[in-house]
Amino acid sequence: VAGGLAGGLHEIVPASAPDVHAALTLALHMAASCARQKPSAGLVLVVEDFVALETGAPYGPGLVEIGVDPERLVIVRTQDARETLRVMEDALKCAAVAAVLAESAIPHRLYTLDASRRLALAARAGGGAGLMVPLALAGSAARLSSAAASRIEAQRRSSPQEPVGENRFGLPGPPLIGARLVKARGLFGFDSERVHEVAFHAFSI
Repeated sequence: VAGGLAGGLHEIVPASAPDVHAALTLALHMAASCARQKPSAGLVLVVEDFVALETGAPYGPGLVEIGVDPERLVIVRTQDARETLRVMEDALKCAAVAAVLAESAIPHRLYTLDASRRLALAARAGGGAGLMVPLALAGSAARLSSAAASRIEAQRRSSPQEPVGENRFGLPGPPLIGARLVKARGLFGFDSERVHEVAFHAFSI
């Protein structure tokens, strides 16, 4: 998967407001996958002040469990969506970056076709992956118009109960996230209505 992310802009959009953490979790796993494909490069996590108030700060041990090396992680706090776009574009131009993940409350009026095209061109120039999580645009994955190479709609899923023989306490299994591929440039014939369930054993949402 990560090999197909490099050099492009990709969007992970919550299916609804309560699905914000599912989208962030999926994006973090995608970023970690990019880092494994390019171990000498770093990761940049861009978090707006407002988003940090709503979702909390990144949890160090959790990041380590999904494969993010703290020594290769740079976290940038931004004041607003405009600053997030500038920081993301600049970071994507750097060849020493495997992925730039932006947690943004960017509105439709700022996340324009032109703005996304600048990010896509920056990702192509630097060779890393741009991962945009537009939290304020929850529920609009099918309506967005952007230059992104792919767009995934993420939603919460109920964890299945582990088999009784192995789980005498009736505890739920690993967290699940529903991922629907809404846009995939260059990929034809995919079912944009199909939701894939992705299980994460090392990250709880």
